[in-house]
Amino acid sequence: MRDDGCAGGASARGESGLVTDGTTGLTCRELVEVLADYLASELGRDARSVFEGHLVECRDCLAYLRSYAETMRLAKHAYDDDEAEVNVG
Repeated sequence: MRDDGCAGGASARGESGLVTDGTTGLTCRELVEVLADYLASELGRDARSVFEGHLVECRDCLAYLRSYAETMRLAKHAYDDDEAEVNVG
């Protein structure tokens, strides 16, 4: 991921901190800051659109999103079987 505002930056930002003036300007850093909200479906329609617009333009952030989502999925299932026997070497 780049930290140079690869999708551009605009001056008009809404409550979420995301650009709200119709541009797709969202930096990689800003995307990471709201990633958990995106995955929890807690971003508003406009913020979600800006977020997804950045993903279309930035393969690094898309890869990061996929990696993060997979990590969260694995973490949620790590203790699914609390009764399983653990073999310690």
